[in-house]
Amino acid sequence: MRVVWNGVFVAAVLVLAAARVRAQEIRGTIRDDASGAPISGAVVAALSGRDSVVGRTLSTTDGAFTLRADAAVRIRVVHIGYRPTSATASSGALEIAMTRLPAMLDTVRTVSNAACPARADADRAAGLWSQAQAALLAAVVARDANPARVRAVEYRRVMGGPGMSQIVALAVHLDTAVRTRVFSTKRPPSYFEQHGFVVHTDSGTILYAPDEDALLDDSFARTHCFHVEHDRHRAGEIGLAFAPIPARDTVPDLTGTLWMDSARAGIVNVDFSYTALPASAGDPRGAGGSVEFTTAANGIPLITAWTVRQPTRPTPAQLLMHRVNTQMWMIGATQVIDGGALEIATWADGTTEKGALSSISGTVVDPATGKALAGIPVALVTAGRTTRTDSLGRWAFDALVPGPYALAVDDTLSEVFRDMVGGHAPSYEGAEISRWHMNVSESVHGHGVGPRFTQTIQIDSGVSAPITIELPSIEERFRRKCGDQLAGDSAGVLAIWARESELPARKARIGVLAAGMGATGGVVVKTDDEGRAIVCGAPRGRPVRMTAAFGKSAPVSWSITPDRGHLVTLVVIEF
Repeated sequence: MRVVWNGVFVAAVLVLAAARVRAQEIRGTIRDDASGAPISGAVVAALSGRDSVVGRTLSTTDGAFTLRADAAVRIRVVHIGYRPTSATASSGALEIAMTRLPAMLDTVRTVSNAACPARADADRAAGLWSQAQAALLAAVVARDANPARVRAVEYRRVMGGPGMSQIVALAVHLDTAVRTRVFSTKRPPSYFEQHGFVVHTDSGTILYAPDEDALLDDSFARTHCFHVEHDRHRAGEIGLAFAPIPARDTVPDLTGTLWMDSARAGIVNVDFSYTALPASAGDPRGAGGSVEFTTAANGIPLITAWTVRQPTRPTPAQLLMHRVNTQMWMIGATQVIDGGALEIATWADGTTEKGALSSISGTVVDPATGKALAGIPVALVTAGRTTRTDSLGRWAFDALVPGPYALAVDDTLSEVFRDMVGGHAPSYEGAEISRWHMNVSESVHGHGVGPRFTQTIQIDSGVSAPITIELPSIEERFRRKCGDQLAGDSAGVLAIWARESELPARKARIGVLAAGMGATGGVVVKTDDEGRAIVCGAPRGRPVRMTAAFGKSAPVSWSITPDRGHLVTLVVIEF
């Protein structure tokens, strides 16, 4: 079916007449006819004698509107939850009253879509569609009449493993550029009518979510059939289900439900999946997404979040590797989730709308003493976000898109040297370590290089409960190991970890030379079966000359200057 409000009004949704040199100014106020309360966010369109749109705007928070339009003879006003109303255009101030619909399913005059099967709820679905169009139209008109300044987060999350429950990668971008919307398809609705919601590029197949322009355009109603849907789990909401017309069974298209809040008269979200996907798009059972809406305090609807799930098919070689080693699930089938979310939107009238982004925080403490640990690297590894704990052991991340993340604390010393000096691995309050990451760099000294203790966490909207990470104070254990050799604050420890092709470099010879170090100014140590060695009494804040030899390889020499602020310096050597 296709809703007709009045002649070409719907067809003119995205087309405005060119500005006239001498335009008529039309002013007025829109109110609820029962309560007298002002109605904000109503679309006010000026129509010519031929019902062409010659100007349009939105009512403000006090219900007022002003527009300049040449040759306007009539005013047409629409708002979700109200009956459309008209008034004669005049130079005086207009007082326009709108009647609230007793139910979202009240019908309007419709024309049936002959391509769709007959249904008993056709008129009810048409009434619901007209209400959805009113909200979508307000969102489109607002971009010209009262545009927002928007900051948003965009991301790509790659999932894999059993049930696509493990994070493979996550890239997040906080867009600081000023724009007027969170999400745009960047393609005209005519493209989707002709080609469907899939785009083929040199780099692969891209699935598209519908923005407000694509949903509002006449082509969407022309290519889809509608019916009313209810869900007992969505109390107070009513759904308008849509599916492609039977003739589009070979075109990649959308099927889903647009949900509206019956009491507050607003669009909640659109859930959708894809039909007739090409094989290059992956498993169609996992393909789909959602577009989330809200209505700001000034009555303007806007998209606040969107997601598109696109499964990918592994190559035959990847499938073979996956069968050989079941632990290498990362190279099997994955699911790519693209999306975005509003951080904040502001309007010239002072209205502010914040998105449902998340933040998370916590502390790192020594489990034996309860002492807060400062300077410990903490990371959301799949999001590329890293911080260090402050003097009170606190860490925090904000502007996060809700969903799964991998939270990690770097503590090479605890893991590599724990059976030499005592201690245990970090623990996360209420959770177990889920997987390991290895990052070994050549000839690197400092903290945070080596095994990374990682825990998968789920971050929900808003502020998450603090997470406490218990991390053994490994430096105190080194202090006890070295005893009197660490007298004063100028002597430190070199914790040496030697590797050869990711295996321990056993019995490697390490020479350390520094002024005032011991009786001879230097020391030679050999690594143990795990490639480890400890040098006590190395100076802090002053140059240290090191040499390393292993097997038949030629000795290698280099200089380092241990950080004066750290008792222990990690030296990673790759042969």
